[in-house]
Amino acid sequence: MEMASTLGYKREETFVQKMVGNKAFWILFWAFLFAYPIYRSYNRELPPELPVQFNLPSYSLTNEFGTEFGSKDLDGKVYLVTFTRTECDSICEGNMKQLQKIQKRMKGVRKESAMVSITLDAGKDTPESLNKFARALDANPFFWNFLSADKAKVDKLLSDGFRIKELDDSYLGKLFLVDRRNRVRGLYKTDKDSINKLMIDVGLLINRDQLYK
Repeated sequence: MEMASTLGYKREETFVQKMVGNKAFWILFWAFLFAYPIYRSYNRELPPELPVQFNLPSYSLTNEFGTEFGSKDLDGKVYLVTFTRTECDSICEGNMKQLQKIQKRMKGVRKESAMVSITLDAGKDTPESLNKFARALDANPFFWNFLSADKAKVDKLLSDGFRIKELDDSYLGKLFLVDRRNRVRGLYKTDKDSINKLMIDVGLLINRDQLYK
């Protein structure tokens, strides 16, 4: 196609001008624009999987409502395990505040996740006292459960399940990340950087499982 110039003679359109003026070009352009992000999402490399630390055995304790609760109730969920006691000192209180923040940050994935706090004071912490403790923390009972049992049962779960041979209060400030198949995938502290890393890893476990369903 030729184009008339202001000087009275005609000149041919450039290749770019021909392309821009072609309706088919714009159809292909917009199709590519929409398809490329989808292509990238299917072809990008996922972050490496979190290593499996160890498998947890099946377990059953009692929750703050006096109901049996354990690994079967958490089957198919990514969940966090913490240890606590209702007689909380200042360090413990600080850790519980961090757990409250985690509960808020995991609001969007509550259907696929959970958090359990197991008391280390099995002799004193009854379901009733744990219920009062949980309500004071504004714990969502559909997400955050507080568990107790007799001392022998808790000690066995700690040693045989979580592989804690020498228990001390340092475990009050740590969280175990457990996947949908009841395997421990990480151990985290409750400082800001560790919690940020934990949130990323929770998302990786949930999203990777969804991708390969």
